[in-house]
Amino acid sequence: MFTREALKRVGFNAEPSKWEDFKRVAKLNQSDTNKELRKFIDQYLADNKQLVIKAKGGDDV
Repeated sequence: MFTREALKRVGFNAEPSKWEDFKRVAKLNQSDTNKELRKFIDQYLADNKQLVIKAKGGDDV
C-alpha cells in the first residue's frame, strides 16, 4: 500500500464538536480518521479526474 515515509503530513481546521463526532463514528466503523480522510481524497480526485489532469498541466478538458 504505502509506507509512513511516503505520506505527507497535513493539517486543517475543523469545528471541535464535528471532529470529535468524526473520530467516534470512524472508530465505530472500525476505522480511523486518517484512513477515512485518505478515502475521501481518493474519491474526490476520482470524481474530478479531468480537473486533476488539467491541474497537472495535461490536455485541456
